[in-house]
Parts: sequence; structure tokens; C-alpha cells
Amino acid sequence: MVGGVYGNRACFRRCGRGARRVLGRLLAMLVAACALLPAWCAAQTGEQAPPALRLGGYELGRGLQLGDSGFTLGGYAKLMYEDESDRPPRLSLSHLSLFVWWEHDRFKFFSELDLEDAAATRYDHEDEERRYLALERAYLDYAVDDSLTLRAGKFLTPVGRWNQIHADPLVWTSSRPLVTREVFPGSAVGVMALGTLLARGQEVDYALYASGDARMRASREEQEFREAYGGRLNVRLPGGWQTGVSLGHFERRSDDAAKYLGGLDFLWSHQGLELSGEAVWLQAVRGPARVERGAFLQAAVPLAARLYGIVRVETLKRPGEQDATRMWVAGLNYRLAQGVALKAEVVRGTHVPEEVEQGFLASVSVLF
Repeated sequence: MVGGVYGNRACFRRCGRGARRVLGRLLAMLVAACALLPAWCAAQTGEQAPPALRLGGYELGRGLQLGDSGFTLGGYAKLMYEDESDRPPRLSLSHLSLFVWWEHDRFKFFSELDLEDAAATRYDHEDEERRYLALERAYLDYAVDDSLTLRAGKFLTPVGRWNQIHADPLVWTSSRPLVTREVFPGSAVGVMALGTLLARGQEVDYALYASGDARMRASREEQEFREAYGGRLNVRLPGGWQTGVSLGHFERRSDDAAKYLGGLDFLWSHQGLELSGEAVWLQAVRGPARVERGAFLQAAVPLAARLYGIVRVETLKRPGEQDATRMWVAGLNYRLAQGVALKAEVVRGTHVPEEVEQGFLASVSVLF
């Protein structure tokens, strides 16, 4: 009798997991259908989806100004569904981020607090994953003139493009390329000089930074600098092209080894079509040659009004590992309105670490 009871309970658990998996996929299909229908109708009639959503006098994605104080509130939220092959499905409020910024004359203050995994249907590691408040950014800018701004505080590391955008409603996929989260730390605490110059009639964006041994409530997934300095140049070219170069020297807390960093990136956009890519190379300054390198190439192709097909291939070779990780992503991104994105994608790969998601991912993200 006891065995029968426990057997039934195990059956119920298995059935419950299967039901949740089916329910999650039905929900994802419903979201996709809701995205496809207005896009198809808009394509047939030639009408575009609304450029913005308004709640009274507030336009979603613009931030909320607090009277005449100079302060503005904003942020974003991401509701994430994960259906990985070897784990039960998971639904989570993976990010709930608050932006606070203030501007006066030549000064600007900006901060970002991110509540990670605010709620979830399950946690793999209760103490490690549940509700963590990270300080993503907190810096003060002083605009010397149109070509030079001085920054001090915690800021996103100027390596490539993805890391400097990073807010989920503004990127194409729910998953993040490995090379942007595994090779270099995402933020630094220190000082920066940045701006835009003209060179032979072309705009050149630049950023030079230096960071000391300081920590400020970093994200749990983020690697941290012990010290670092470097810079990035981005050249805007005719025909919708941009190309960037990143150089740096830093020490990661995880291994205490000094490293040189080099990176290349590009962006091309034309009539809704967008191609982008990044490559990063890391070399130890001393000791045996331990090279770490990775890259990704991504295409966003317009399919209908505000509906895009996304394809990405990527690779990452870690030091000491014989085989490189290779992954591909294929999915859809429907931009319902300004600052609102519905995403669904399949992620697969070979020689993929356990902590990296594989399977079906779907999300709804909103920029406030």
C-alpha cells in the first residue's frame, strides 16, 4: 500500500512535469500566434504597428520624469520561459531592473539596479539563485564639450557592442552570446573618457577607461576585474556600416592572471536587415601560452511588419580545453511596440558547459 502511494506520487510528479512542459509550449505557441497575426495583417494592409504604447501621458520606453527635479525613472522587466532537454520547464521573472538618472547642465548621474530571479517556478540552487539584487551601473558624467565626456563610477566595459547595450528589450535574442559573458568582465569601477570625433569626414566614437581593485555588488554571472585599462574605437562608415576595435589589459579575480585583450566587431544595417558580429581574443601576459578566444555572427531578417527572423552562430575556445564550444540559435523576435519585445528561439550546440542553456527559450521583455 505504501509502495503504491509513493509510486502514484512519483507518477503524479512525472505527469505534472509533462503537463507543465506541454502548457509552457502551448503558452509559447500562443504568444507566437499573437505576434504573427497582427504582423501578417499589417503586412497585408501596408500599415505599421503602433510605434509606441501610451499609458495616459506616459510613453512606454521613454522613462518617467519626476516633475522639475531633473530625475527620471525607467527600467525593464523580462519574463523568461526555459524548456531545456534535461531539466523541468522553468518560468521566471529573470530581470526586474530600475534605472534612475538625473541631468543638470553639464552633469548627468545614471544608476541601474537589477533584481535577478525575482520569482520562479523552480530554483536549482536555493541559496545561489533566489532573488539577488545587483548594482549594474552607478556613474557620474561631466560633459566638457561635444567631443569629450568624463565619467567616474561603475560602468559597462566598452568591449564590443552587445555588452554596452545588454538591456533585454534592446537585443535580438533571449540568450546572450558566450563570448560576451565568458571571456571578459561586463563592468568596471573606475574612470572613463568618451566622446565622438570627426576624422576625414567620418564620425569616430572612442572610450578610454581605467579600473582599480574595487567591487560594487556585481551580478552573480559577471566576472570581475582586479584592475584594468583599455579602450575602444568605433568608426561609422557610409552604407550603414560600423566597425569597432577593442584593446585592453586586465586581471580577472577568478584566476589572478594578467591578460591582454583584443577585439573586433561590426554592424551593418539596411532597410531592416541587420548583420553583426564580434570576435575577442585573450592572451596571458606571463606563463605558458593560454589563449582564450571566441566569436559570434548574427543576422536579423525582417519577415513582416516588426517581425524578424534571427540566426546566430558562435564559438568559444577556453584555455585547457581540447574542444571548442560551438552553438547555433534560430528564433523569432516580434517588436510589439517601442520597448516591448516577444522572443522565441531554439539554442543548440556541441561541447556545451552544463551552466549554458540549451533547448527552447521564450521571453517577453518590456522597457519602461
